[in-house]
Amino acid sequence: MTTLPATRRLAWTARSLAALSLLLAGCQFPAIDPTGQQIFSGNSTSIAHHDLLGGLLHHQREPAAAAASLCAPPQPVAVGPIVAIPVNPLPVVPFQPVACTAPGAIRQTPLPPPLQITRPACASDAIAAGPILRVTPARIVAPIHTEVVLAAGMTDGQGYYVMRQPIEWMLAQDGVGQVMAVGKESPLNISHLLRHSPQKVATDYVRAHTSTIAQTLDRGTPGRADDVYLEKGQSWITVSSPTEGTSHVTVWAPQEQTWERRQATATIYWVDAVWQFPPPAAARAGEKQVLTTVVNRSGGAPVAGWIVRYEVLEGPAAVFSARGDTALEVRTDAAGRATVELLPRAMQPGITTVGIQVIRPATGRGDLPQMVVGQGQTAVSWSTPGLAVTAVGPSTVAADGAVSYRVEVTNNGDLPTPGVKLSYTPPAGVTVLNSTPAAQAFGQRFEWRIGDLPARTTSVVELNCRAAVAADIRSCFRAASSDRLSAEGCATTRVFANALSVKMTGPEAVEVGSEAKFLIDITNTGAGTLTNIVASDTFDPGLTHAQGEPSPLRRALDQSLAPGETYRMAISLVVTQPGRHSHRLDVTADGGQTAGARAVVTGTAAAPIATPPQLSVRVTGPRTQRAGDVGQFFVEVANAGSSPATGVQIDVRYGISLDLVEATRGHQDDPQRRSTRWSIAELAGGETIRRQLNLRGLNADESGAFVSASVVSDQTRVAPVSDVTQTILTPGVARPPVPPTTTRPPADPPVAGRLKVTIGDLFDPIMLGGKTTYIVTITNESTAADQEVMLSLQLADGLEFIRATGPTGVAASLPNGIELAPIAEIRPGETLAPYRIEVSGLKAGTHAAQVQVTSSRLPTGATAQTDTTVNMP
Repeated sequence: MTTLPATRRLAWTARSLAALSLLLAGCQFPAIDPTGQQIFSGNSTSIAHHDLLGGLLHHQREPAAAAASLCAPPQPVAVGPIVAIPVNPLPVVPFQPVACTAPGAIRQTPLPPPLQITRPACASDAIAAGPILRVTPARIVAPIHTEVVLAAGMTDGQGYYVMRQPIEWMLAQDGVGQVMAVGKESPLNISHLLRHSPQKVATDYVRAHTSTIAQTLDRGTPGRADDVYLEKGQSWITVSSPTEGTSHVTVWAPQEQTWERRQATATIYWVDAVWQFPPPAAARAGEKQVLTTVVNRSGGAPVAGWIVRYEVLEGPAAVFSARGDTALEVRTDAAGRATVELLPRAMQPGITTVGIQVIRPATGRGDLPQMVVGQGQTAVSWSTPGLAVTAVGPSTVAADGAVSYRVEVTNNGDLPTPGVKLSYTPPAGVTVLNSTPAAQAFGQRFEWRIGDLPARTTSVVELNCRAAVAADIRSCFRAASSDRLSAEGCATTRVFANALSVKMTGPEAVEVGSEAKFLIDITNTGAGTLTNIVASDTFDPGLTHAQGEPSPLRRALDQSLAPGETYRMAISLVVTQPGRHSHRLDVTADGGQTAGARAVVTGTAAAPIATPPQLSVRVTGPRTQRAGDVGQFFVEVANAGSSPATGVQIDVRYGISLDLVEATRGHQDDPQRRSTRWSIAELAGGETIRRQLNLRGLNADESGAFVSASVVSDQTRVAPVSDVTQTILTPGVARPPVPPTTTRPPADPPVAGRLKVTIGDLFDPIMLGGKTTYIVTITNESTAADQEVMLSLQLADGLEFIRATGPTGVAASLPNGIELAPIAEIRPGETLAPYRIEVSGLKAGTHAAQVQVTSSRLPTGATAQTDTTVNMP
């Protein structure tokens, strides 16, 4: 076999690679998955011939950065979860995120960003300095048994990394550690064929050239946070050590002629330690908390004499000593433990965060300086019962008006607060009306026993008072617990004398479709001028404004009101529906002045067209009866007109064979004329009355027994007549059965009319906690007396009964109402003396009050209702 000379082999290899690059240029190949979880990533990549050759045919320089971006922040290249540490002794090191720990160490916070390997900071600096050899990182601390990546590159006078420059790596023999790996320099390691590099000659010596490719070093983990990114023109190695100590790595560029610039040194401090920070803890506020950090070797042996620095970062104030130190350094003892006591400065719940640093002291021989090797955090959650009081009330209120307070008692701690009591002593001029829940009175002081209050909960007390004097009042509510916690909340209210008075008058009832006009007087009853007066009228859907404006109707007065001056205005509303409808007028002025009035109007159906009385009469009775028997005859008189008939006279005549035995009360007999008569003062339109006669047959008569009735009135002088003819049979002759006779007078005629009840309030609206009086009247509009008349009152939830006066007293209490003692009798047409029923307002809003009257004659009775408006102060 023929062997080619070395020069010919080199030329043939170059030509073969050039041909291969032309064949593969532009071809698509599966892309390698950089995460290491699978072989291919699912994407593709292209290969160019200059990538294959690695720039061997053309000498190139790789810029460290583009000219426009050289002075920008350098682009980082990450090197694993390790942190560069200053070599100067640091007695007090500012707290930073947690540092790298040795294998097996317990981390208390997330890992910090990886080490940054950067290109030259600014091209102008590189140009001024000329070519320079850079190594990154220059100093670093790392756990033993890990690999540290060191990168080096040569920059020319223009600030560019120079590719294919020879680099030699040397590990000082007086330290620890050895070189583990050296990075490739070109694609497919072609540089090894051409330059026999990179080459690890020994564990402490490596020959290499700066690379022609950019590289990403994957540590084999799924994430990319620990990947290392290198630029073209950089060479790299990894160094590891199984023992503690220092590694000094020297990088030499043999082609650089300037001795001061052709070498650089990196230092690695190896640490053998693992540490465990104190876990988060919970303690009661006011009690000390012990924090202990444990430092051991990787084999488990304790580390004594190392420094652990504790520092309070945030949260409730706490210190490490009686001197008030917020930062303290403690050395580990023979068991590797560094212990401090954290003392809270206040009884305040919350979380105090403590930063912790593990500091390796400098060695006596000086080969290792003092350095921070690890850091983390822990937290202490302080628990305590809490107590806070918040009082909310109106800012202004009219004198003698209601003042409502909402008091919230809160346990803002995280432990229950036992035995909580809330107390309140009203200031002068303030009277307590009621509260929810009810209070216990101890002289002038009111107290609510809330009891145990769970953590993070609130108990609410609502209180209604009356302010009688015009002044600024300050109400303070104080809460105290059985474990001596206390808190206070106050509310200030300005009480002013109301200077506005409103009076509104109008019709009580109008026909549907007609207009109701209300006259309004607005008066200044105070001592100062009222300005910016605005009136607002709100009316029910059954009412519309005469000009079509919607509710509420708002008007601003065009003038101010001097003391004692009255402004008069009118509002016209059209009643569109039958029934009761209300509207409310509210007037305001500067200074919190308010007043209001309410009116009710009843819409009635249009009156029908009156027709004159139309009287009719009808007589009914038996057609046959035996001589000696008594027959019953009935006379019915009806008014078919809509107008009443007055002076009604009913005249009944009977034949010679009949004799009157008895008749309905009120009759007048005329034996000579063989007749009887009834006089009726008035017969209403559509009303019918009935009268009865009992007649005895005297002799057998087949044609002479008859009964005839007629009726006249003041309006109808022509008498309608009705007749009935009867046959009187001889005794013993069969005849149709006759109803049995009675010796008692006939029953009273049907009673016309009904009971009527009305209710109205003297004051409307009223303030919250204010009072009004209802006037209730009862009238018997019927033609008969009513017995056992009963009156009851039902109130809405927003109203409360106080007292009642009138013909009878209170007989029983009902849910939200009362029942009055019965009235023995009310005569026809009689109106009783009115009842006066006093109530107070409990809640803001419009509330109904309803009365019902019943009797033995009318069990269903009659009802009436009114509304009362209760306003907030």
